[in-house]
Amino acid sequence: MTSDWPDSELIAGSRAEPTMFSEIFDRHHRELYRYLRRRVGPGLAADLAAETFVTAFARRGAYRPQSTDARPWLYGIAHNLLPGPRAARPAPPSAAQPVSAAFVLRKAASAAARQTPGHGRFFAAESEILLNPSRDPQLKKSWIGNGVPGRLVLEGKPSAFGSTNGVPFGTSGLTWAQLQHLPTAPGPLLADIAEASRQGAPHPDVPSEFSIIIGLLHEAPAPPALRSALYRAAAMLPGITLIGPSRDLIGRAATEVYLPPDAVDRLGTALFFDPDTGAVLSEEDFYLYGARCSSSLMGWAALASGYVSSDYQLPPGASGTVKPVVKPAFNPACPALTPQ
Repeated sequence: MTSDWPDSELIAGSRAEPTMFSEIFDRHHRELYRYLRRRVGPGLAADLAAETFVTAFARRGAYRPQSTDARPWLYGIAHNLLPGPRAARPAPPSAAQPVSAAFVLRKAASAAARQTPGHGRFFAAESEILLNPSRDPQLKKSWIGNGVPGRLVLEGKPSAFGSTNGVPFGTSGLTWAQLQHLPTAPGPLLADIAEASRQGAPHPDVPSEFSIIIGLLHEAPAPPALRSALYRAAAMLPGITLIGPSRDLIGRAATEVYLPPDAVDRLGTALFFDPDTGAVLSEEDFYLYGARCSSSLMGWAALASGYVSSDYQLPPGASGTVKPVVKPAFNPACPALTPQ
């Protein structure tokens, strides 16, 4: 379809149709990786090559259309990402390079990539969900199986057992096999997520993209490379803001990033995670009343997850009980909107 288009036309088209950027990745990733591998070795080269395309995707709006070949642009980005001659890796943030949401999300991505892949016929997750601030949290258990259609979900009472269409992905669901075939390069992955987020709209919906990413990190058998790509894709979303050290719904120490409420639906989403391990801890939604974010309307806290041999079998660490919710009346997840 577009294989004979110059790079400049693909990049220009990707501003409205993000999936088109995946062809830029397909054309140039291998050559760029070889260039980086000669300079920093295979391990760091893979990270830097991925980071190059993440950066390129985020900056595609500034690409000069007269440059029909994207390679000089991509090599320039890659060169700027190379560590200095005395450094083994890019320097940590300092006062001159402040920590950002993108930085901590990429840190979680690196941690996720180092995790050992799990094995088992089913992936089980236990969490507690808060449907309303005035109600008690409920225990939720879910299973998705390799070669087993749908996804089993148990919420609240034992009689409330049901089946869904698989791992949520926009308005549809992914099977185990489809999940394993998602791209593990952040740019193409975000393009797939953007397409799933459209839900019939002419343009991708950033809150829906963020929600899809969080869901795949939380209750899906995503292998380490995919989990890493999901964090990097989240780092590419516009508007993601770092809150910093925080506490999740049940009081665990976490790093918090959030997508602020907009003027349309006034609903914001916060993600709580551990950037040192890549573990997702909680999600919480906030509604903007006036100039302040209210208590959570809905949220969840991950309690345990892992691979098991059969459905109804709980993952290691599952307790079967909910934890006390620790939550202020007004959450400081909208610092720019909260009166001082």
